Amino acid sequence: MMAGAYLDVETTRDAVAAKRSSLQSDLALDEAAASLPTQLAAAGLTPEQSVALSNAVQQDRQALRGLLLAMQGAAEPSQNPWEQALWMLLADFLAAAVPILPFVFLPISQARVVSVSVTVALLLVLGIGRARIAKRSTTRTVVETLSIGIAAASAGVGISVLIDNIPYR
Repeated sequence: MMAGAYLDVETTRDAVAAKRSSLQSDLALDEAAASLPTQLAAAGLTPEQSVALSNAVQQDRQALRGLLLAMQGAAEPSQNPWEQALWMLLADFLAAAVPILPFVFLPISQARVVSVSVTVALLLVLGIGRARIAKRSTTRTVVETLSIGIAAASAGVGISVLIDNIPYR
């Protein structure tokens, strides 16, 4: 779960950084500024307030960029904690079941190969998805995701070996 939380926070942070970098070019900033009065009105300002605020920041590129970034950050709705908890339960259950299910249906030697193969394939897909969300290098993100997954699996195996070797009295 710790690895999943880490990957979630890192992907969210990278997605925010990608949004910020999208406003670095003057063309992107001008395109976003054109729709600013509409965005401000949608956020609850009156048409007069929207036009006044838009006009106030049009000449100051830094103020315009800051207002647009603030508008992007404010657009995310709050999420129901029960819904989030249930999705996390489902995701954790499925993630835990993937490497275990082959051992239920196959002989041990085949189950090991299938378990590792399916887990690596899912980590690859997860890495590609994270790269697209965060607009990062796909190779770097996939390698990072695989490394974190392998480290988490190794920690689990290491702990089980330690527990298995504890002498009983």
